[in-house]
Amino acid sequence: MTSNMMLTRETKRIQQEVALSTAISHQALLVEQMARQAWHLSAADAPDVQRAARAALQRSVTDLSGSRQSAAGLLARLARSGNAADINSNLSAQLHTYQTVASQLTRTADGPAAERAASARWMDQQASGGLAAALQETQRAVERSSASRSRRLATFTWYRPVIVLSLLVFLTLLVFRPLEKRIQRVQDELVQERDFALQVMTTVGQGLSVTDTQGRFEYVNPAYARLLNDTPDNLLGRTPFDVTFEGDHDRLRSVRAQRQEGETSTYETRLKRADGRAVPVLITGSPRLSGTQWAGTIAAITDLSAHKETEQAIRILAALSHSLELERTPDGVTERALQVLSEAIDLAWLVLYVRDGSTFRPTLTSGAVPPEIWAQLSRGVPQGEGRIWDTLNGQAVYMDESARPDYAALGVGSVALIPLLRSTGDVTQVLCAFHGSRAQGWTEREQVLLDTAARSISAALERAELHQEAQNNAAYAETLLAVSPWPRVPSVPSTSRCRPYSSWPRPWN
Repeated sequence: MTSNMMLTRETKRIQQEVALSTAISHQALLVEQMARQAWHLSAADAPDVQRAARAALQRSVTDLSGSRQSAAGLLARLARSGNAADINSNLSAQLHTYQTVASQLTRTADGPAAERAASARWMDQQASGGLAAALQETQRAVERSSASRSRRLATFTWYRPVIVLSLLVFLTLLVFRPLEKRIQRVQDELVQERDFALQVMTTVGQGLSVTDTQGRFEYVNPAYARLLNDTPDNLLGRTPFDVTFEGDHDRLRSVRAQRQEGETSTYETRLKRADGRAVPVLITGSPRLSGTQWAGTIAAITDLSAHKETEQAIRILAALSHSLELERTPDGVTERALQVLSEAIDLAWLVLYVRDGSTFRPTLTSGAVPPEIWAQLSRGVPQGEGRIWDTLNGQAVYMDESARPDYAALGVGSVALIPLLRSTGDVTQVLCAFHGSRAQGWTEREQVLLDTAARSISAALERAELHQEAQNNAAYAETLLAVSPWPRVPSVPSTSRCRPYSSWPRPWN
């Protein structure tokens, strides 16, 4: 009876120690997993990717909290029996701090990138440094205690072989088999995490690259390869210097030195595509660590082409607005507008049409219009025979191909019809832009430029017309005064405070 009670008690304690060992192993796996998830969250820029990474990290935080509570309960039961494992007393505090930092990172995932990267870096250092060592030491302590207890049980084998055999069967069926299944489940979860990370890196629209200590690409995602008009396999083994213009190499050397010091930085540079074109990008690079050693760089690459094009469009529109302010006549406004637009946008020709009753007729062109095409354009567009009449509602018409067969037969490609809408709502002039023989879609940048330019031209035309009308009225008034039969008013001495009307300052000059 005594041996049975001892066997039962020792078996229960072994189960508790095995469960504690399992919990600590699970904590170690969760710590490593959370470090990877923190990196994913810190590097994520797209909202959907960021939400998925935040949710994954939050689940791991919840799992770690539950594992800590489970381990604490097992330690309490072992302590009541007088057989608590000699574990690191700081482990619970370290795990609590690690869990707190991870929770804060999920709540501040949309904060400054540098702050997110710092939290992720600290978690990675803990996962491969102090916290990992504490978990390993605790694991070894539990294993030593379990081994010692197993040795004591072995002493009963000489007189209780049946009990020992039963115990082994019991341990196999009720302890090791569930433990094996639990380990397999954890491994499956890690595989799923790996597959998720690969899927994110492969499908994310932002470029991503990983280099080794020699600066050679170990991984590039498809988005980065598309920026360079190349394939991921063709980029492996090359370096960022190979795909960056030589004028930016000094900058690359500077940030590489910062990576070796463990610093993260963001900078602009120009990537060199396979066809020789330059792609402006924003690169955020972070040190890649193996344990505590620098093992290369992880970089996120953002294409700035659209941003740069927007800046260029703003400069073009500002130059256009400034140029039009200097013009005082309607003809000067339209000539200057066509000149600025033809220099700013890659177009074949610009033609200004004016409505003449039931026909739109060309009055001004910019660009060398071929004679055979001009012969067609100069005939005008009668009502009902062209899409230009669709602009009377004030909306621009953008066509990938000319809607008129006689134009298309001469090689006229994409056509844009932008109305110059008056403040009264009328449309009497339409600006037509041609891509020549290239039948292609109009980019968003081109449409914004042309639409905004049309509004500026309309406002400048009305201002010039008012100015010209005022000048004409003033000239007419002076003519009336010159031919008037009434005696003229004597000239006022120059010392007088009054001046004749003809010498008044003109607000439009």
